[in-house]
Amino acid sequence: MNTLNIILIIFFTAIAIFFIYRGIIAIKQKRITKKDFIIKLLMFIAIFLIIFFLTN
Repeated sequence: MNTLNIILIIFFTAIAIFFIYRGIIAIKQKRITKKDFIIKLLMFIAIFLIIFFLTN
């Protein structure tokens, strides 16, 4: 684990928390469905894993 990896992990964690927070608000306001939110979350996780493995 070098410094770049740690910075990337912190950056992606912050984005993930922001997306989840926005997603929960949108679901409560009935703007998006839970299914849409889960699909977006899975896509984000997949992108994160690809970048994580490429940097290692």
